[in-house]
Amino acid sequence: REQVLSMVDYSEGDRAVAETAGRGELYLTMHFGCFEFSAQVHTLKHEPVFIVARDLGLPRLDRWWRARREYNGSTVISRAGATKE
Repeated sequence: REQVLSMVDYSEGDRAVAETAGRGELYLTMHFGCFEFSAQVHTLKHEPVFIVARDLGLPRLDRWWRARREYNGSTVISRAGATKE
């Protein structure tokens, strides 16, 4: 954890955030930069995040990738039905 954080310049002014009336924040990454790494760094530095992602179509690969995304406590929400969730 400390090694990763020491290698990253995590500038909080470089992100788009929408406040949601005290119920959290919405981060818009739009695949700019390394969004997978950004989510992990945010989780290490602040708190876990919810990640909306589409399934890759291969169940074994989906499970492996989801485990990597959720390793530090974040939660992946499948894009199919994400609005409801």
